[in-house]
Amino acid sequence: MPEELELDLSNKRIRILYTELCHKFVSTNRISERALNMYFEADKTPQKKHINWMCKQYLQDSSRSEHIKDLVEAYQDCLIRNKTSITDIHLFKTYQDLEKEILRIDKEDIKSQIDKVVAAEVEVIYEDEEMLVFMPKNHAAAKKWSQDVKWCITGASMAWFSYYDNGNVFYFFLIKKTKTRWCVQVDANGERRLWDAEDHSHSIDEFEQLTGCKVLFESLPDDKKGQI
Repeated sequence: MPEELELDLSNKRIRILYTELCHKFVSTNRISERALNMYFEADKTPQKKHINWMCKQYLQDSSRSEHIKDLVEAYQDCLIRNKTSITDIHLFKTYQDLEKEILRIDKEDIKSQIDKVVAAEVEVIYEDEEMLVFMPKNHAAAKKWSQDVKWCITGASMAWFSYYDNGNVFYFFLIKKTKTRWCVQVDANGERRLWDAEDHSHSIDEFEQLTGCKVLFESLPDDKKGQI
């Protein structure tokens, strides 16, 4: 067994399954050892219920081996969050079928986040297919939308919001494709600072590299450019 394999094979049934799949696929050069190991690590179900499905998809299109893994990891997350009613992965005949389900759930998640924004006391500045930009009008609005971020202005104390809001304007960005959130701080001199969800500061170039949104401010309509 390869030393780099980081799997818990102490369970006898799992160890037998791994050995059987190695014999069936790896020793016959149908599936690479790397891919099989990757799929075993990705399958978080206790009895490795998804491994055979991934192997089957690999045999149909080995060029998408990592994409298949990513889809299954996303599917497992959806199962944990009760986002899909299809609890048997084998009902997806192809990885493209699973991909459609993941995309459907992603769209629902994005819509849910947008609905929360609309429900809060915010001013929507701009929206297109890539991002949603809005400004929280008060501490309650900032806190409601940003429960999982580490920005000081969204903390439990309203004093922090008042302190940072004095002389600054804050805009929140929702990047729809990745569902990531950013904060743009504009000070009284018009200087801009960008913060990711972990409260790390970034340049505009870094923002573009991390989000894939190539023109952050220039992409806004003419009547909104001056606001950000």
